[in-house]
Amino acid sequence: MSHEIVQLLYLVAAVLFVVGLKRLGSPATARQGNLLSGAGMLLAIGITLVEVGSMPHAPGTPGANPALVWGVIGGGVLLGSGLGLWQARAVKMTSMPQMVALLNGFGGGASLVVGAAEFLKAHETGQNIPLETGVVMQLSLLIGAVTVTGSAIAFAKLQELMSGKAITFPLQNPTNLVIFLVTLALAGWQVSTDVPLMAPFLGVVVAGLVLGVLLVIPIGGADMPVVISLLNSYSGIAAAMTGFVIDNEVLIISGALVGSSGIVLSSIMW
Repeated sequence: MSHEIVQLLYLVAAVLFVVGLKRLGSPATARQGNLLSGAGMLLAIGITLVEVGSMPHAPGTPGANPALVWGVIGGGVLLGSGLGLWQARAVKMTSMPQMVALLNGFGGGASLVVGAAEFLKAHETGQNIPLETGVVMQLSLLIGAVTVTGSAIAFAKLQELMSGKAITFPLQNPTNLVIFLVTLALAGWQVSTDVPLMAPFLGVVVAGLVLGVLLVIPIGGADMPVVISLLNSYSGIAAAMTGFVIDNEVLIISGALVGSSGIVLSSIMW
């Protein structure tokens, strides 16, 4: 498949995302909006499957076997679709907030994994990371990590797996600030050098995971819907950053749509 056709189909998928999001603005068209957005995602996955499977790879690498590539991606599509179908049918409407929280965590986790995979690939091959790629990679790792653990805590509170009350401790805000500043310093250390370094990479990931927990535990269960909306925005922003890392336009567009709509919704709820 030519590059021009791939870009055109990605554009069609992006248009379906935009139209689907618009349709979600009214209960009368929300079902149609869901279907359009789902069709856009299915198209994007299908294009990626064909494009990645047809890319040239060095002999002896996993990517050199198209059947293996298609099998891994196809297996992921089937597993994810099966889990999504089960959730849609089994989860009650009253439990929808915690399901959305869990899905936000999955989205953030996906961005974290892709960003980490790109970093580790560069680390293993000794490949230099350009400045602009390094910046968005660090953002993908940090925001993705915060979204994973933050969404997990939100899910646990709503599902009553842990106390829904605000959990606080002395010097909580200064502690959060120190961890955030340390995370920025580690990210700056990594970005300031072209060579992939394992220490700041692990530091950013671990600090992001810890921040996700510390930022959500002091929020009570009654305010969890706002937190979930904000984490939804985080998952979109992380996806957009990941799109810049792997140079995927449809991921950038879809992530930006989720990020901006999540921020707007959070502002309305506040």
